[in-house]
Amino acid sequence: MAKQLSQKTFKVEFEFTVSMDELEEKHLGNPDPNCLAWLTQLQKALIQNETALSSQMRAAALNQLQGIADYLAAQDTLAPLKAIADELDAQEVECMDPVSGDFADLTRPLRTSSMSVQLESSRIHEKTDDPGGGEAEWQEVWRDLRQDTELGKLLEQYCVPNLSVRPAPGQGTGHHLLVRYLTRQPDGTHIEARCTCEEGIHGMGADEQQALATVWDAYKKHLETSSLGEKIQVGLKALLEKSRINNS
Repeated sequence: MAKQLSQKTFKVEFEFTVSMDELEEKHLGNPDPNCLAWLTQLQKALIQNETALSSQMRAAALNQLQGIADYLAAQDTLAPLKAIADELDAQEVECMDPVSGDFADLTRPLRTSSMSVQLESSRIHEKTDDPGGGEAEWQEVWRDLRQDTELGKLLEQYCVPNLSVRPAPGQGTGHHLLVRYLTRQPDGTHIEARCTCEEGIHGMGADEQQALATVWDAYKKHLETSSLGEKIQVGLKALLEKSRINNS
């Protein structure tokens, strides 16, 4: 293992304001009036569900992070490094003298390969109005629980988000549960998972144990439904094959 030379902890803050406009045809990729009518009704229902609305708005804000991350990563870090390198040259230290055009490539091992980054914590706060007319307060609405819970630590060991759980006893082996995210939200602890067949599975509880129990129950129901569907498909295939033989 390489010897650690330095370590720093940084806290990066972003504040987003997300607004939702009333849907119009210009928002649609498919200009189907029936689609617009249905989406408009769905939007009205979404506005009435504060939890779901907050979730959608958080997702919209987080979608902007990729561009922001690219913007921040593009900030010039070569200039101060080049100044240090020039000082080395001025001191007549025995080292190579790279041409300016190759400096970024030559220093990439120093700037990237030798750096390791670990996320210490992540959470999202929402500014909420005081019903009494006082100053608005910040309320935590999402927190990553990987660092705080036993299941979260287990997920971290599996290079989260990806914990594979074998199917329930007696069930088919074509399905596996992948627990992907463990978070704390205002209404409890949430576990978001996915079966390897791409079916999304969600569990929620007062704590991680309850959330894991609910997601496991949902997964077992998914296995039962999938097993029934597979049996129906096999039966239909056999029936069609028998009908084809009788008609030939």
